[in-house]
Amino acid sequence: MEPKGHVLLVYFVADESGSMAPYIDELNDGLLTLQAALQREPWAAGKVRFSVIGFSETAFTYLEPADMRFLQGEMTPLTAQTATSYLSAFRELDYRLSVDIPSLKQQGFVVHRPSVFFLTDGKPTGHEDWRGARQKLLGRPDHPNILAFGIGEAEEAVVREVATKPNYAWMSAHGR
Repeated sequence: MEPKGHVLLVYFVADESGSMAPYIDELNDGLLTLQAALQREPWAAGKVRFSVIGFSETAFTYLEPADMRFLQGEMTPLTAQTATSYLSAFRELDYRLSVDIPSLKQQGFVVHRPSVFFLTDGKPTGHEDWRGARQKLLGRPDHPNILAFGIGEAEEAVVREVATKPNYAWMSAHGR
C-alpha cells in the first residue's frame, strides 16, 4: 500500500497545577493563536497531528491527535487545578503513543518521531517516580523528542531533566 503521506505527531503537554494559575490564560491564548496559524497554513497543518494534554494530579487528553485543517470551534481551555504530577503526564504520553502511532499507521500514514512541548513551572509535587516513567517513555522505539519550557519561577534543573537533550530546555524570563 502506498502511504497517504508523512505526518508529525505534536503533543502540547501543559502543567495545570494551581501554581500555574498566573500563566494559564496565556497558555490558552497561545493555543488559540497556534490553532489559527495552522488553519491559515493548510499545507503545514496537513503534515501535523496536534494533541493537547493537561496535567495536575492526573493527566487528561483534551484533544486527541487532530488534523487542524478540520478542527471546528476552539479547543477546550486549560484550567489551573491542584498538584503537579509529572508521573501522570508521562504515563498519559506513553499511552497516547501506544494508541496514536498505530492508528495513524493503520490509516496509511508514515509517522515521524513525535515531538512533545512540555510546559511547566518546574515544581513537581510529591515523591512519585516521574523519572522512571520518563525513562520508560524514552525507552520506546518510537520515543518522542521532548522540548521542555520552564514558566514563571520554574526550577531550571528540573526543566532540563524533563527535556530529552539539554539544548531542548528553555526558561522564560524570571517571573514571566
